[in-house]
Amino acid sequence: SSLLTMTLIHEAERIGIRDDIETALSYAAWFHLDQMRANRAGFPKTPYIEHPLRNTIRIIRWGCEDRDTLVASIFHDVVEDCAGRIVEMIDYTGDEDDMIVALRWIEFTFGAGVADIVSRVTNPVLPPGLSVEEKNASYLNHFVERVAGHAKALIVKCADLADNAGSLFHHIGLVAVTSLFRRATKYEPVLVAASDALVVHSRNRTISKDVASNALMAMQSALETMKPILEGDSK
Repeated sequence: SSLLTMTLIHEAERIGIRDDIETALSYAAWFHLDQMRANRAGFPKTPYIEHPLRNTIRIIRWGCEDRDTLVASIFHDVVEDCAGRIVEMIDYTGDEDDMIVALRWIEFTFGAGVADIVSRVTNPVLPPGLSVEEKNASYLNHFVERVAGHAKALIVKCADLADNAGSLFHHIGLVAVTSLFRRATKYEPVLVAASDALVVHSRNRTISKDVASNALMAMQSALETMKPILEGDSK
Protein backbone atom coordinates (compact mmCIF):
# COMPACT_ATOMS: atom_id res chain seq x y z
CA SER A 1 0.00 0.00 0.00
CA SER A 2 2.79 2.41 0.90
CA LEU A 3 4.69 1.81 -2.34
CA LEU A 4 1.54 2.21 -4.43
CA THR A 5 0.68 5.42 -2.58
CA MET A 6 4.12 6.92 -3.06
CA THR A 7 4.12 5.93 -6.73
CA LEU A 8 0.78 7.63 -7.29
CA ILE A 9 1.82 10.76 -5.38
CA HIS A 10 5.03 10.93 -7.39
CA GLU A 11 3.05 10.72 -10.64
CA ALA A 12 0.52 13.29 -9.39
CA GLU A 13 3.37 15.68 -8.61
CA ARG A 14 4.70 15.24 -12.13
CA ILE A 15 1.27 15.89 -13.64
CA GLY A 16 0.62 18.88 -11.37
CA ILE A 17 -2.36 17.57 -9.40
CA ARG A 18 -0.68 16.35 -6.22
CA ASP A 19 -2.95 18.24 -3.81
CA ASP A 20 -6.14 16.84 -5.34
CA ILE A 21 -4.77 13.29 -5.46
CA GLU A 22 -3.46 13.39 -1.89
CA THR A 23 -6.80 14.70 -0.63
CA ALA A 24 -8.73 12.05 -2.56
CA LEU A 25 -6.42 9.31 -1.29
CA SER A 26 -6.75 10.40 2.33
CA TYR A 27 -10.54 10.23 2.11
CA ALA A 28 -10.66 6.98 0.15
CA ALA A 29 -8.23 5.26 2.52
CA TRP A 30 -10.49 6.12 5.43
CA PHE A 31 -13.69 5.14 3.62
CA HIS A 32 -12.22 1.72 2.74
CA LEU A 33 -10.40 1.40 6.09
CA ASP A 34 -12.12 -1.77 7.35
CA GLN A 35 -12.29 -3.50 3.98
CA MET A 36 -9.89 -6.18 2.82
CA ARG A 37 -9.38 -7.67 -0.63
CA ALA A 38 -8.56 -11.32 -1.26
CA ASN A 39 -5.07 -11.34 -2.70
CA ARG A 40 -3.86 -13.47 -5.56
CA ALA A 41 -2.21 -16.89 -5.57
CA GLY A 42 -2.79 -17.68 -1.90
CA PHE A 43 -1.04 -14.63 -0.47
CA PRO A 44 -2.61 -12.91 2.58
CA LYS A 45 -5.48 -10.51 2.12
CA THR A 46 -4.54 -6.90 1.50
CA PRO A 47 -6.19 -3.54 2.31
CA TYR A 48 -8.91 -2.78 -0.22
CA ILE A 49 -7.40 0.63 -0.97
CA GLU A 50 -4.71 -1.15 -2.99
CA HIS A 51 -7.31 -1.84 -5.69
CA PRO A 52 -8.13 1.81 -6.54
CA LEU A 53 -4.45 2.68 -6.13
CA ARG A 54 -3.47 0.10 -8.75
CA ASN A 55 -6.28 1.22 -11.03
CA THR A 56 -5.29 4.87 -10.90
CA ILE A 57 -1.61 4.16 -11.51
CA ARG A 58 -2.62 1.90 -14.40
CA ILE A 59 -4.62 4.74 -15.99
CA ILE A 60 -1.59 7.02 -15.77
CA ARG A 61 0.59 4.30 -17.30
CA TRP A 62 -1.89 4.11 -20.17
CA GLY A 63 -1.19 7.79 -20.82
CA CYS A 64 -4.23 9.46 -19.25
CA GLU A 65 -3.41 12.39 -16.98
CA ASP A 66 -6.89 13.92 -16.70
CA ARG A 67 -7.58 15.12 -13.17
CA ASP A 68 -11.27 14.14 -13.02
CA THR A 69 -10.59 10.66 -14.40
CA LEU A 70 -7.83 9.97 -11.89
CA VAL A 71 -9.74 11.27 -8.86
CA ALA A 72 -12.82 9.31 -9.96
CA SER A 73 -10.71 6.17 -10.23
CA ILE A 74 -9.65 6.60 -6.61
CA PHE A 75 -13.33 6.90 -5.63
CA HIS A 76 -14.77 4.37 -8.10
CA ASP A 77 -15.99 1.93 -5.40
CA VAL A 78 -16.70 4.42 -2.64
CA VAL A 79 -20.37 5.10 -3.36
CA GLU A 80 -21.13 1.44 -3.94
CA ASP A 81 -19.27 0.13 -0.89
CA CYS A 82 -18.77 3.00 1.57
CA ALA A 83 -21.62 5.49 1.22
CA GLY A 84 -22.53 5.01 4.87
CA ARG A 85 -19.11 6.19 5.98
CA ILE A 86 -19.52 9.42 4.02
CA VAL A 87 -22.94 9.97 5.60
CA GLU A 88 -21.36 9.35 9.00
CA MET A 89 -18.46 11.69 8.29
CA ILE A 90 -20.65 14.64 7.31
CA ASP A 91 -23.18 13.82 10.05
CA TYR A 92 -26.08 13.78 7.62
CA THR A 93 -29.43 13.05 9.29
CA GLY A 94 -31.85 13.52 6.41
CA ASP A 95 -33.99 10.99 4.59
CA GLU A 96 -32.14 10.77 1.28
CA ASP A 97 -30.48 7.54 0.20
CA ASP A 98 -26.88 7.18 1.38
CA MET A 99 -25.60 6.72 -2.19
CA ILE A 100 -27.20 9.99 -3.32
CA VAL A 101 -25.72 11.82 -0.33
CA ALA A 102 -22.30 10.32 -1.05
CA LEU A 103 -22.40 11.48 -4.67
CA ARG A 104 -23.40 14.97 -3.59
CA TRP A 105 -20.46 15.08 -1.20
CA ILE A 106 -18.09 14.02 -4.00
CA GLU A 107 -19.53 16.74 -6.24
CA PHE A 108 -19.20 19.38 -3.52
CA THR A 109 -15.62 18.33 -2.67
CA PHE A 110 -14.15 17.40 -6.06
CA GLY A 111 -16.55 18.75 -8.67
CA ALA A 112 -19.41 17.67 -10.89
CA GLY A 113 -17.11 15.96 -13.38
CA VAL A 114 -15.73 13.55 -10.79
CA ALA A 115 -19.19 12.87 -9.35
CA ASP A 116 -20.60 12.11 -12.79
CA ILE A 117 -17.87 9.58 -13.56
CA VAL A 118 -18.28 7.88 -10.18
CA SER A 119 -22.04 7.77 -10.65
CA ARG A 120 -21.64 6.09 -14.02
CA VAL A 121 -19.28 3.35 -12.80
CA THR A 122 -21.31 2.65 -9.64
CA ASN A 123 -23.35 -0.50 -10.08
CA PRO A 124 -27.04 -0.09 -9.23
CA VAL A 125 -28.59 -1.86 -6.29
CA LEU A 126 -30.41 -4.91 -7.65
CA PRO A 127 -33.67 -6.35 -6.34
CA PRO A 128 -33.36 -9.58 -4.36
CA GLY A 129 -34.00 -12.97 -5.90
CA LEU A 130 -32.36 -12.42 -9.28
CA SER A 131 -30.62 -15.34 -10.94
CA VAL A 132 -26.92 -15.23 -11.81
CA GLU A 133 -27.87 -14.78 -15.46
CA GLU A 134 -30.13 -11.84 -14.60
CA LYS A 135 -27.42 -10.21 -12.49
CA ASN A 136 -24.88 -10.61 -15.28
CA ALA A 137 -27.30 -9.14 -17.80
CA SER A 138 -27.90 -6.16 -15.53
CA TYR A 139 -24.13 -5.66 -15.15
CA LEU A 140 -23.66 -5.63 -18.92
CA ASN A 141 -26.69 -3.40 -19.55
CA HIS A 142 -25.48 -0.87 -17.00
CA PHE A 143 -22.09 -0.77 -18.70
CA VAL A 144 -23.61 -0.25 -22.14
CA GLU A 145 -26.11 2.38 -21.02
CA ARG A 146 -24.03 4.39 -18.54
CA VAL A 147 -20.35 3.76 -19.19
CA ALA A 148 -19.53 2.78 -22.77
CA GLY A 149 -20.46 6.11 -24.35
CA HIS A 150 -18.66 8.27 -21.78
CA ALA A 151 -14.91 8.44 -22.44
CA LYS A 152 -13.71 9.16 -18.92
CA ALA A 153 -16.03 6.66 -17.24
CA LEU A 154 -14.94 4.05 -19.79
CA ILE A 155 -11.27 4.51 -18.90
CA VAL A 156 -12.04 4.18 -15.18
CA LYS A 157 -14.09 1.04 -15.80
CA CYS A 158 -11.45 -0.49 -18.08
CA ALA A 159 -8.85 -0.09 -15.33
CA ASP A 160 -11.25 -1.77 -12.92
CA LEU A 161 -11.84 -4.65 -15.35
CA ALA A 162 -8.11 -5.04 -15.91
CA ASP A 163 -7.59 -5.44 -12.17
CA ASN A 164 -10.57 -7.71 -11.52
CA ALA A 165 -10.98 -9.84 -14.62
CA GLY A 166 -7.30 -9.69 -15.50
CA SER A 167 -6.31 -11.27 -12.20
CA LEU A 168 -8.75 -14.20 -12.13
CA PHE A 169 -6.17 -16.59 -13.59
CA HIS A 170 -4.09 -16.22 -10.40
CA HIS A 171 -6.87 -18.11 -8.59
CA ILE A 172 -6.72 -21.17 -10.82
CA GLY A 173 -6.18 -24.21 -8.61
CA LEU A 174 -6.87 -22.23 -5.45
CA VAL A 175 -10.55 -21.32 -5.83
CA ALA A 176 -13.44 -23.57 -6.80
CA VAL A 177 -13.73 -23.91 -10.57
CA THR A 178 -17.44 -23.07 -10.43
CA SER A 179 -16.71 -19.79 -8.63
CA LEU A 180 -14.07 -18.79 -11.16
CA PHE A 181 -16.33 -19.71 -14.05
CA ARG A 182 -19.18 -17.63 -12.61
CA ARG A 183 -16.95 -14.56 -12.33
CA ALA A 184 -15.41 -15.07 -15.76
CA THR A 185 -18.82 -15.33 -17.43
CA LYS A 186 -19.80 -12.07 -15.72
CA TYR A 187 -16.76 -10.23 -17.03
CA GLU A 188 -16.40 -11.70 -20.53
CA PRO A 189 -19.22 -9.83 -22.32
CA VAL A 190 -18.31 -6.57 -20.59
CA LEU A 191 -14.67 -6.93 -21.67
CA VAL A 192 -15.86 -7.43 -25.24
CA ALA A 193 -18.18 -4.42 -25.01
CA ALA A 194 -15.39 -2.33 -23.48
CA SER A 195 -13.06 -3.30 -26.31
CA ASP A 196 -15.64 -2.26 -28.89
CA ALA A 197 -16.27 1.03 -27.09
CA LEU A 198 -12.55 1.84 -26.96
CA VAL A 199 -12.28 1.38 -30.73
CA VAL A 200 -15.20 3.76 -31.28
CA HIS A 201 -13.79 6.40 -28.93
CA SER A 202 -10.38 6.13 -30.57
CA ARG A 203 -11.90 6.66 -34.01
CA ASN A 204 -13.93 9.60 -32.72
CA ARG A 205 -10.88 11.01 -30.93
CA THR A 206 -12.80 11.22 -27.66
CA ILE A 207 -10.03 9.05 -26.20
CA SER A 208 -6.50 9.50 -27.46
CA LYS A 209 -5.15 6.78 -29.71
CA ASP A 210 -2.39 5.84 -27.26
CA VAL A 211 -4.68 5.63 -24.22
CA ALA A 212 -7.30 3.65 -26.12
CA SER A 213 -4.67 1.29 -27.53
CA ASN A 214 -3.16 0.60 -24.10
CA ALA A 215 -6.57 0.05 -22.51
CA LEU A 216 -7.61 -2.19 -25.39
CA MET A 217 -4.50 -4.35 -24.92
CA ALA A 218 -5.43 -4.72 -21.24
CA MET A 219 -8.96 -5.83 -22.15
CA GLN A 220 -7.64 -8.35 -24.66
CA SER A 221 -5.09 -9.64 -22.16
CA ALA A 222 -7.83 -10.18 -19.57
CA LEU A 223 -9.91 -12.10 -22.10
CA GLU A 224 -6.94 -14.24 -23.04
CA THR A 225 -6.04 -15.14 -19.46
CA MET A 226 -9.67 -16.10 -18.75
CA LYS A 227 -9.81 -18.63 -21.60
CA PRO A 228 -8.76 -21.63 -19.49
CA ILE A 229 -11.50 -20.76 -17.00
CA LEU A 230 -14.20 -20.28 -19.63
CA GLU A 231 -13.18 -23.40 -21.56
CA GLY A 232 -13.13 -25.58 -18.45
CA ASP A 233 -9.38 -26.16 -18.45
CA SER A 234 -8.71 -24.55 -15.09
CA LYS A 235 -8.60 -27.66 -12.90
